[in-house]
Amino acid sequence: MRPSNKPPSIILFDLDNTLFDPRSFRETIFKKIGNLYAKGARAKKITSICQEIYDDFIREFGFFHPDFFIKRLSAKIKESGQNKEVKKVIFDPKIIKDKIHKDTPSSLKAISGIGVIGIFSQGEKMFQHAKIASLKHLFHKDHIYVTEDKKSSMPKVFSNIKNYRIYFIDDILPMLNIAKKINPDVFTIWIKRGRYAEKQKEIPGFVPDATINNLKEVVELVKKNTEA
Repeated sequence: MRPSNKPPSIILFDLDNTLFDPRSFRETIFKKIGNLYAKGARAKKITSICQEIYDDFIREFGFFHPDFFIKRLSAKIKESGQNKEVKKVIFDPKIIKDKIHKDTPSSLKAISGIGVIGIFSQGEKMFQHAKIASLKHLFHKDHIYVTEDKKSSMPKVFSNIKNYRIYFIDDILPMLNIAKKINPDVFTIWIKRGRYAEKQKEIPGFVPDATINNLKEVVELVKKNTEA
């Protein structure tokens, strides 16, 4: 049998909405944070304030930053005595693990037999790594990329993995479009779940190489393309 000339595959996953459910996470922690400060209507009001602060962060930075969030919350409600407890809630490993999408662990395990698995995520580093912690053994230690600016970091990341056949999975269609412009050989996979995918409009002149609704579809998709 002739040795294959095909490069090895690397499957690069986005984190939020792709592997992790940030919407469910926010609903849980914001309610818990509200209950740290008060009960009843006051607790519900603080829960709403948490969501408002989060929405402001997304407009300003594009991601959630725990330390800045805590500072804004304490300033908004004029209370700072629970700051340490708020941070414990945000970084609670049990809550974080529970908010990993149910199809994530089994799908990653299946894909690990096909190629190298990596992460390419935008967000605050400590917080993103906390989400990855329970799955870290499934990722290649040299290919966990967490950045606060995914677009500007993409050329360097792709340069680091240029010797691989790259599969890139993300819920944000414009990010996949950028990836294709930087490296036309990247196999782009759009996972249609989460707040961004729900509101995403078509991009003229761009269609991802594949569109999926859950991670289980990635296994056969990558396997099929790897063997072709």
